[in-house]
Amino acid sequence: MATFDNIPNRILCSYSEVPVRVRRSGDNIKVGVEFFAEEYDIRGVHYFGVVDVQGKINIVSKHLGGYTGETLEDALKELCETLYSEHKFKVEKIVVEI
Repeated sequence: MATFDNIPNRILCSYSEVPVRVRRSGDNIKVGVEFFAEEYDIRGVHYFGVVDVQGKINIVSKHLGGYTGETLEDALKELCETLYSEHKFKVEKIVVEI
């Protein structure tokens, strides 16, 4: 089973270092990302669900797909890199709600 111990305080992406904050909510685990879409000159926030699939962490969204890693840090890095490469969204901040 995947654990959420050792949540990183930043993720090093190809375009910048992205800060990670932890918020205790007591509800389902989710990840919020604040992003900037340079092409459209807009800022936004998108929330992703987080699930454990066979011991790996999946960060999933109906609209933006899924991102998997052995650890939460791996999954967050994949999330940042893929949002940038596929959608040109630069993630500026991540909030992990646990």
